[in-house]
Formats: sequence, C-alpha cells, structure tokens
Amino acid sequence: MIKAKDSAWKADYIVKSLSKIKYKSWELYVVSRFIHTLDDLDVEFVCQQLVIKRDGGHYLVDIYFPQFDMYLEVDEGHHLQENNMKYDKLRQQEILEVSSLEEYRISIFNKNKTIKALQEINNEINNIVEKIKSQKVKKIKENTFIPWRFEGRYDPSQYIKKGVLEVGANVILRKQVDVINLFGKQYKGWMKGWWEMKGTNYAVWFPRLYRSKEWTNSLSVSGDRIEERKSDGSLIKHKEDPHKKIQRIVFGHYKNVLGQTVYKFVGIFEYSKQFSTDFVKVYNLVSDKMDISNYHNSDT
Repeated sequence: MIKAKDSAWKADYIVKSLSKIKYKSWELYVVSRFIHTLDDLDVEFVCQQLVIKRDGGHYLVDIYFPQFDMYLEVDEGHHLQENNMKYDKLRQQEILEVSSLEEYRISIFNKNKTIKALQEINNEINNIVEKIKSQKVKKIKENTFIPWRFEGRYDPSQYIKKGVLEVGANVILRKQVDVINLFGKQYKGWMKGWWEMKGTNYAVWFPRLYRSKEWTNSLSVSGDRIEERKSDGSLIKHKEDPHKKIQRIVFGHYKNVLGQTVYKFVGIFEYSKQFSTDFVKVYNLVSDKMDISNYHNSDT
C-alpha cells in the first residue's frame, strides 16, 4: 500500500507536471490520458525532460520514463511539414547519441493534415501503455524494477543501507545535512557550499551547476568535468587554495519539478592544474562511485 504522504507528494507532482504543458492542448490530452490509463503510481514520469546535446544545446522531450529508458513525443500538425520531419529525425539521432533512450511517437494528425479520430489516438496511447506494463513485468521478474518512491527517494538511509554511492543510481537528497549524514555524522543542520571531512583527503562540495549571480559552474555532457567561472567573465583570484589537493565529493545543487532544492551526487572530482587558467577552474572526475560503508560501522 502506498503511504499517504508519498501519495500526496505524487499527486502534487502530477498536477504541477501537467500544468507545465497546459497551453499545449493535444500534448496535455495525451499525457493526461496516458497517466490515467496506466494508473500506476509505481511508474515515474517527467514532463518536458531536458536532454543535453553534445554541442551544449538541449532538447525537451514531451514525457520521459526513467525506469524504462524511454520517452514519448506527441506530434501535432507542424510535425508534418517537411523541414520539421527532417528536424525530428535529426533530433532523434542526436538524443540517441547522448543517451540510450528509446523513442515512441503519437501522431495527432493524418498525413493529409486532418485530425485523427479520437479513438485512433486513444488506441495509440493504449499500445504504449501496454509496452510500459510489459516492461515493468519483465523488470519485476528480473528483480531490477525500482518503484517510484517520491518521498522515500530523498531518504539517506537507503544509500547508507546499500553502502555505496553511484552516479548511475541517481542519488538525490533534499538537504545538505542529509548528505553529510551519509558519512556517519548526525548534524542537525548545515547550509554552506563546502564540508571538509577532517582526517581525510575528502571534502563534500555543493556547487550550483548552473549560472548564478557570482559564479557559473557547469558539468560536461559526459559528466567527467566541472568548470568554474566568474559569471561576469572576470579574473579568478589565484591565491594559494589549500583545497586544490582535496578530492571533492560533489553533490550538485539543482531544483526539482516542484521547485525544491535538491542535491545530486555527480561523482568524485579533483582540481586540474593542467587545464585551469586565470579565468576557469577545472575539476576532473576521478570516480563515479564511493564506498560509504566504513562510515557506518557499529564501532565508529
């Protein structure tokens, strides 16, 4: 049984997700009907999911299903124009180049540019719903299906129990103090950009991985490089930084769909003197996982 609080979080998430596409009438219809037809709160979805291209640009996919590495596009009338058809093919290729996502499409219009019968559109929706259901059954049999736990996904105890942080596991926490507690501490609060782990060569870094008033930090598409710049393009003062030799356990600062601040594990990085300049500090990935089991031994 789904916990009441988790169900309430999901209801709020669904309503706010649909509000993002309220001005796209057919997309709103398809996504809304899809969610109600599927009727499964164990299945996570994201409306208007950002996909970063190799050149640093981006695409938005209409609805993304992270548990199944697939996304759905709703094709309205303008997709039938020849230039847009070529663009859609290029778009699909470029998304495939940077991800393993499988694409599905629902066309609202016939080739003669008339709107399809509503039942035909509904049948297309039903077919994709059945694909999701069958993939879920397959994953359950393989013991690889992880239910969508909206409230529980931010609970640090699940990662403590596992004993390891992995980039591919989509480790996301709500508070900096929750991140620090992964390393055996029981702080009541912490709101800084940095927490040094005394007696080790590690520190936890909480950078905003986007443009802010003072700094512009960016994570490469491949996830193996962080660049830190002044937002106004000015010189970075290069006083000797004792933190340069420390390996940084990076939890990037982001906003989720509900506008909440979250911290996502993106790996362990270290300062690169070779690639840094007076205008940019560069940090390279040294590991995409970290063993935290030793921080929770009974005798520590």
